[in-house]
Amino acid sequence: MGNRAFVKQAAVGVAAAIVGVIVVWIIATVISPDLRADSYQGDNQKITVFGAVVAVLFQAVLATLIGWILFRTRKSRTWWYVIAVIVLIFGAINAFASAESTETAIWLNVMHLVAAGAIVPAIARMLPEG
Repeated sequence: MGNRAFVKQAAVGVAAAIVGVIVVWIIATVISPDLRADSYQGDNQKITVFGAVVAVLFQAVLATLIGWILFRTRKSRTWWYVIAVIVLIFGAINAFASAESTETAIWLNVMHLVAAGAIVPAIARMLPEG
C-alpha cells in the first residue's frame, strides 16, 4: 500500500466528516438556534456552518498528517486509536470551556464524534493491526 492509497482513503474520511458535521450543524441550529462559542480571537461568536466546516477541515488535515506519519513508520492501529482518544478528550474539554452554554458544548462534542467517526476508521484501515 502506498501513499496514494493512504491519501485516497483519508480523503474519503475527511469528506464524510464534513458532510456529517454539516448535517449535525443543521440539526443543531434547528433545535438550538443560538450556538455560540469563543473564537480564536477570544470573542464570543455564533457557530456558522462555514466555521464548522473550516474547523473540521483543519483538524482533519492534522489528523491525516499524524496518520500518515504512523503509516510511514509502520506503527500499529493501537497508536492511532490512543492518539484519537486523547484528542477527543481534549476536544471535549475545550468545547465545554469555550461554549457559551452546556447545550452548545454538547452539540460541539456531537460534531467532534461524528467527524471522528468518519476520519478515525478511514485512517485506521490503512495501519497495520497490533
